[in-house]
Amino acid sequence: MLLTAGVLSLALFVVIELELDEPLIQLRVLKHWSFVNSLMLIGILSVGLQTILFYIPEFMQTSQGIQPLKTGLVMLPEALVMVVLMPFAGRIYDKWGPRWPAVIGLAVAAYGTYLLCGINSDMTERDVVIWTCVRAIGNGLGLMPIMTAGLAVIPREYSSSGSTLNNIVQRVAGALGLAVMSVIATSQQNQLMVDRAALVPSSSSLPQVQQAIGQGTTALYAIYQQLVVKVTAGAYSDVFYVTAIITGIGVIFAFMMSKPTPRATEQPIAHDSDTQQHAPSHTVGTKPDVPEHEAAELQTVDQKLLA
Repeated sequence: MLLTAGVLSLALFVVIELELDEPLIQLRVLKHWSFVNSLMLIGILSVGLQTILFYIPEFMQTSQGIQPLKTGLVMLPEALVMVVLMPFAGRIYDKWGPRWPAVIGLAVAAYGTYLLCGINSDMTERDVVIWTCVRAIGNGLGLMPIMTAGLAVIPREYSSSGSTLNNIVQRVAGALGLAVMSVIATSQQNQLMVDRAALVPSSSSLPQVQQAIGQGTTALYAIYQQLVVKVTAGAYSDVFYVTAIITGIGVIFAFMMSKPTPRATEQPIAHDSDTQQHAPSHTVGTKPDVPEHEAAELQTVDQKLLA
């Protein structure tokens, strides 16, 4: 119901915006494939970024028992790497165009996301810093050239609408992508929990199981906690694997990018009032501008009349 209402509302918004003389967002920029391609790549990077920023801190705090402040400090190098690399990415764009920074950036981001598939209860803070920084290198190299190349192909009068759509895509893609990844994580957790539980039935003759049953609820709860941590790590690993595949698919679209040609400076259209205002005024004793050969003939006629 809510999804249907959202789709219908979006369609109504598009129809209204296309009919208005001064729309809130100029949707005609979507006619440019290079801009649409950049929006898709921005959405892919946003999904990966939001997924990592949500699941890594959540696992470190709930499964490893790390304090929120320390978790934030562990995630800080990722942001610093992106801040440092973005200016260099702009210089690379000016020299080589958007294709290779985007291709390399998405490939590195996909590899960094694949490294995150190694998430487990025994991972160290050093592992998290390395994995997230590799992903940040890809984001820092690719994000700025992709955004710049997309905005460079649309008309100047639509630049504000292009920037607005970039922000919308980042927010919406990140939110929807995280929601989809949450569905995947939940379903994988349930499936892995059922699979693990089936391996150790209550009637098992294993000494460890019989000992835990004999010790009572406390021992069984400890086993359950260990099982939950392993199941959660396995589910999050699957989520990062899906994210890595999506990011890898983005490399294909990055190959389609090309350096945009410089937009010609638009000349102002001369109106009738402007033409009349700037037209040369002919006063008495002043000759209008005429070609040189006609001026010579007029001068000859004047001389004959004077003679």
